[in-house]
Amino acid sequence: MASAARALGWGEGLAQWRRVALLGLPSLRSQQPAPTIPFYSTYLSRKLRKQQQHQAVVVEKDRDRDRDREPKRSIKGLRVGLIGAPNAGKSALTNVLLGRKVTAVSGKVNTTTSQTFGVVTSRRVAGHLQVNESEQERSEEKSNECSPEVTTRLMIFDTPGVVDHKHYRNMRQRERVSDAYATAALCDALVFVVDAERQLRKPDPRVERLVVEYRREVEGFGSGDAGGQAAAMPKSVLAMNKVDLVRGSRRGDLLDLARRLNDLGSFDQIFMVSSLKGTGTEDLLAYLRSVSVPHRTEEAVGHGGGAGGTGWLSQCEDEESSHDHSSYAVELVKEQVYRRLNGEIPYVLKIKPVSTKFLRDGSLRIEQDLLVNHMKKKKIVVGRKGQAIGQIGCRARAELEKQLGLKVHLILNVKVRKQD
Repeated sequence: MASAARALGWGEGLAQWRRVALLGLPSLRSQQPAPTIPFYSTYLSRKLRKQQQHQAVVVEKDRDRDRDREPKRSIKGLRVGLIGAPNAGKSALTNVLLGRKVTAVSGKVNTTTSQTFGVVTSRRVAGHLQVNESEQERSEEKSNECSPEVTTRLMIFDTPGVVDHKHYRNMRQRERVSDAYATAALCDALVFVVDAERQLRKPDPRVERLVVEYRREVEGFGSGDAGGQAAAMPKSVLAMNKVDLVRGSRRGDLLDLARRLNDLGSFDQIFMVSSLKGTGTEDLLAYLRSVSVPHRTEEAVGHGGGAGGTGWLSQCEDEESSHDHSSYAVELVKEQVYRRLNGEIPYVLKIKPVSTKFLRDGSLRIEQDLLVNHMKKKKIVVGRKGQAIGQIGCRARAELEKQLGLKVHLILNVKVRKQD
């Protein structure tokens, strides 16, 4: 206080000391003078700000250049429907085109009772040939811009066998044929599958009538979806299946058969394929990819779900087939039922999923009920000492483990369903 009084005078110093003591104001010693700003600080801050702005511009240019160097990605897609007479090999061809099994295959007629689909995706760089590593490294150093990457998705539908109106056996078959044509009307391309070996060995006039009739049926379903207006016919391809069974002098008759069917159906392309050995399937896939439709946004094509739209491409991005684990197991068990049992039993037997769940060890437990309408048929399905149902279960479980890549516990219960 004495120092403050000497600095400010006795009166003013005493008053200042009182204010500090009564009001709790900071003391004079705590009031330090404001630091002085050097004269060159404004220049340095302006220079630093310019350097930061210049660095931001350089980073943005580098980012744009890297964005331009990244390969441009485009998506193409095509919905393909396989249609044809019963037992022409549509399901087997579907599995070969997809590269995996999604539908049941057997030698019996009408194994496929409802439409199923699978998605096969391929990626390629347009205009880029496969080269070895050293040449690829040099080419990457030379070119700054990468060729666009094209992703093609093919959604392939397997449909029940179709017949003409004169050969409907019952209302159930009529509904299956109608569902097949309705599915075909929503596709962008159709593959009409013909059993070439059977048609050469025992010509069936119903197949030729079907070639003419299926176009009218598809156009009829398409016009219904288009509000009564005439709908454009999807691209049509003729697949002469089972050509590996045609041997000797009959091979020359394949061209005559293909020419005759083409005159009736006016197909865009004709392919000789074998679903058993895979002959000609790569050429068929290459053609389907070449006619794929580029992806458009839903705003450009409406809802994108109808024929000609591509909104389904975004929906099937993470979808490989129409099956989950439960329905896929039903399909594979049905395949073994058709292969093991004879007569009418495969057609009257119904497979009902009971439960499907993953266990703690990562394995999959699947339980299903196989329902028949009579005790005698139950005994046939079970077999002597359970041999028939045992073979069905073992083969279906082995196929499930092969396709899913995990351990499967398959429980099959054969029961007599209650009559309504």
